[in-house]
Amino acid sequence: MSEGTDTMCVLVTPRSPEAWPHHLYARRSRKRATVAALTVVFACVAMGADLAWASWSDRLTKRLRATDNALFGASTPGFPWDSTDMSHFVESAGKRPRLIMTFHGWAREGFPTTAVNAAADAGAIPVVTWNPWDSKNGVDQPTYSLRRIIDGRFDAYIRQFAREARAWRRAIFLRFAAEMNGDWLPWSEGVNGNRAGQYVKAWRRVHRIFTNVGATNVAWVWSPNVIYAGSTPLRRLYPGDAYVDWIGVDGYNWGTVRPSTRWKSFREVFRPTLTALRRITRKPIMLAEVASTEVGGSKSRWITNFFVGLRRNPDILAFAWFNHEKETDWRIQSSEAAEHAFATGVANRRYRGAA
Repeated sequence: MSEGTDTMCVLVTPRSPEAWPHHLYARRSRKRATVAALTVVFACVAMGADLAWASWSDRLTKRLRATDNALFGASTPGFPWDSTDMSHFVESAGKRPRLIMTFHGWAREGFPTTAVNAAADAGAIPVVTWNPWDSKNGVDQPTYSLRRIIDGRFDAYIRQFAREARAWRRAIFLRFAAEMNGDWLPWSEGVNGNRAGQYVKAWRRVHRIFTNVGATNVAWVWSPNVIYAGSTPLRRLYPGDAYVDWIGVDGYNWGTVRPSTRWKSFREVFRPTLTALRRITRKPIMLAEVASTEVGGSKSRWITNFFVGLRRNPDILAFAWFNHEKETDWRIQSSEAAEHAFATGVANRRYRGAA
C-alpha cells in the first residue's frame, strides 16, 4: 500500500485479532520465526499489505460474535496525563477496561502518541475521538468547516496524522467527528456554514487519505448521537460500508437534570437509534459514550437494566462508560449502589476486560 513512496508490509498471524506483529516472535523458536517470516513475504505479495492489516477489525468482530463476548471500555478525565481517575474506575469496576477512549482536537494536537501508548500499556485498545475543531471555541468555527476539509485545506495535517498512526503499528479505533447528527458541533450540517451532503464528502476524503498512506491498523467508528426530534437523519450522514468498520452510538440517561429531559430506560434511550441503524448497515455496534445520572430515578437499577439490554442486543459488541463528572455525575462511583450494580454487571465473563 503506498502514497508516493510510502510502503508498508505486515505480519499475518493466527493469534487473537487484537494481537500485533511484535508479539509474533516472543515465544517461538528460531525455526518457527523463519516460517512466520516467509509467511509475511508470501502474504504481502499475494494479498497486498493493506489486506493483511485491514482484516483485524473483521476478525475481532467474528470472534466476539462467535463467543458471545463484548468489549468493555471507559473514558475518564485526565487520562493519560493523570491516571488517578482511571485507577479509581478500575478499582470500582473490579476489572480493567479493554477499550480506553480519549478526546483530541485538530487545533492543538497531532497523533496522540502519549494517549495510545498509555492505553496499550494498560492492556487496552485505544479509542481515539478525533474532532476537527478548536475545543475551546463553540459551534461557529469557519476555520473547521466541512467545505475546507473537502477542499483539501487540512490534507497535510491529516496525512501526517495517518502516517504516525500507521507507524504506531497496533490497533486503533478512530472515532472521527462524532455526534454529527446534532447541532452543537462545528462539523454538523446546518451549522458553521455546512450544507447537506458535505459530512459524507469530508469523511470519505479523510478516510481515503488514511487508505492511501496505508494506515490500515485504524478501524473507523462512525458515531452519531442517539436520534431525537430535529436531529439530522442518519441515512443522510452515513458514508457507506466501504468507509466504516464499526458503528458508535452516544446515548445518556439525563433523568431530570434539565427541564427538558426525563428519566429514560436503556430501551428508551437506544432502541429508536438501533432500529434506524439496522436499516442502514449490519456493521458491529459500539456504545461509544454511555452513562446515567442519579437525578430522577434509581441509577443502580438503570445500570442493572443496561447490562440486560446489552444481552438482548447481540450486535452491540462493545461499550465505553463515560466516567466523568460533567453536566451531572455520570461516574459509576456516584453512589455505592451504582458502583455495586456496575461491578456486578461487568463481572460477567461476557465482558472482556484487559488481561
